[in-house]
Amino acid sequence: YIYAPLIIGQNETIAISPFFLKYNVGKGIPKKLLNTGNFLLNDKSLINSGLMIPLNIFEKIKGFNEKIKLDFSDIYFIEKYKKIKQEIVLVDVVLDHSLSGAEEKNYLKELNRYKYYCNGARELTLSIKSSTFLAVLRRMLRLLIKYKKIKFIVIFVLYYLGRKTA
Repeated sequence: YIYAPLIIGQNETIAISPFFLKYNVGKGIPKKLLNTGNFLLNDKSLINSGLMIPLNIFEKIKGFNEKIKLDFSDIYFIEKYKKIKQEIVLVDVVLDHSLSGAEEKNYLKELNRYKYYCNGARELTLSIKSSTFLAVLRRMLRLLIKYKKIKFIVIFVLYYLGRKTA
């Protein structure tokens, strides 16, 4: 099994990881619904932070997809893992963590990060045949509202729909 800590963010009642996964969009799980021990991953995933992965499982999955540099590398890896096992072990460890999308306003940083997000999403779609369109569109809309700059649409077209890489 993969062993995973419970990862909590700023809202201490919702887990960042594990999380519900639908259409490659994550949604936190209420902390009170999570217990240590065997944990079924059928409609869930994990972030990479804190994972303890036995070497034989890592080798069987053939590691991470090196074309996915940031966002979606964890979803790729866990989807490959699910083909081997449907469960992980949730250990009695809690990590405090924050996600890149939840940080303070920093236009240039988020603009650059969105390029990697689009590239990672495109590669995930190609490698495991799972649509990421809604996830990327949702992130773009959130960034458009936050910064009121159309540059995010340009990045969406070039880095997600097109072939440009970050």
